Amino acid sequence: MIKSRFTVSRFLAASILLCVVSSAKAQDKVLLRMNLHQGQTFDQGMDMESKSSETIQNQRMDTTTTTQFVLHNEVLAVDDDGNMKLKLTYQKIKFTSQGTFAGKAMPPQSYDSQNPPKKIAAGLESVAGLVGMSLVATISPQGKTLKVEGMESVIQRLLSGTKDPQQRAVMQKTLTQTLEAASKFSTGTVRFPESPIAIGDSWTRVVSSTAPMQLSMKYRLMSSQNGVATLAVSSDYFPNPNAPAIDMSKFKMKSSISGMLSGEMHVDEKTGLTIDSELNQRMKDVISISVPKNTSKEKPNPAIPSSLIVYMKSTMHIWTAKLPQ
Repeated sequence: MIKSRFTVSRFLAASILLCVVSSAKAQDKVLLRMNLHQGQTFDQGMDMESKSSETIQNQRMDTTTTTQFVLHNEVLAVDDDGNMKLKLTYQKIKFTSQGTFAGKAMPPQSYDSQNPPKKIAAGLESVAGLVGMSLVATISPQGKTLKVEGMESVIQRLLSGTKDPQQRAVMQKTLTQTLEAASKFSTGTVRFPESPIAIGDSWTRVVSSTAPMQLSMKYRLMSSQNGVATLAVSSDYFPNPNAPAIDMSKFKMKSSISGMLSGEMHVDEKTGLTIDSELNQRMKDVISISVPKNTSKEKPNPAIPSSLIVYMKSTMHIWTAKLPQ
C-alpha cells in the first residue's frame, strides 16, 4: 500500500514537473528577422503552375502555364540598422504554355534558358532577356523591400527591340509589375512581426503595390523546432483602386483582381530566409475595356467586349537552394 502511494506520488510529481516544463516551453518566443552579412551568397527559386480559363466572344480559352525563376543573390552591404542591400541576378528561367481555344489546341510556347531555342517565340523575348540581368534591392530586417535599383535600365534593355510606342507602353507596365514582384519574392515574401512571437501567435501585413491588386498577408507561427519556424500563410487579394488603366491605343484596359492564397512556409530562424514553401492561390480578374467613340469617317473600330473575366488557379513553390553559413 505504501509502495503504491509512493508510486502515485512520484507519478503526480513527474506530471506536475512535465506540465511546468511544457508551460515554460510554450511561453518561449521567437524573434524572426532577416539576418544576412556582407559577402554572403545564396540561390533562391520559384516554381509555379497556373491554370486559367476565360471566355472571349463566347469562345472558351483554357491555358496551363508553368514558370521557373532561379535568382543568384549576393549581399553587397549591411548598414547599422541591419538593412541589407542584395544584388539579384536572374540565373535561370523556364517557361511553358499550352491550352485550347474553342476546343482546339493552340500552338504551345516554351523557353528554357539552359537549352534556348534557335528562334524565340513572339512574346517571350522579354522573358529570355532577363537571364543574366540584375537588380539591387534594399531589404529591412523585417523583410520589407525599401528600395529597388536598376529596374529602369533593365526594362529599357528588354524593350529595345520593341518599336511600336503603344506596345512599348504596355510592356513597360507589365515588366515593372513583374520585376517588382520578383524582387519582393526573392526576400522569401515573409513580412516579419515587430516583436518576438510564441507558438500560435499571428500577425497581418498589408502589402501595397502599383499592380491591379493589393495583398493582406496573415501569418501564424505553427512551430519552432531545430532552428526552423513553420508558418501558416493566408492572404486576401483585393483590387487596387489606384492602379492605372493600360492604354492599348484603340482601347483602354483596366484590371480588378481579387482572390485568396493559403499555404505553409518553413523559415530559417538564423537568416530569415525561406527554406521551402507551398502556396496555393485562386484569383479572379475582371478586366474592363473602354473604346473611345469613333468620330472619324474611317471604318469603325472592330467589336471589342466591354469586359472580360479571367479565373486562375496556381500552385507556387519558393525555396532556397543552400542557406548561407
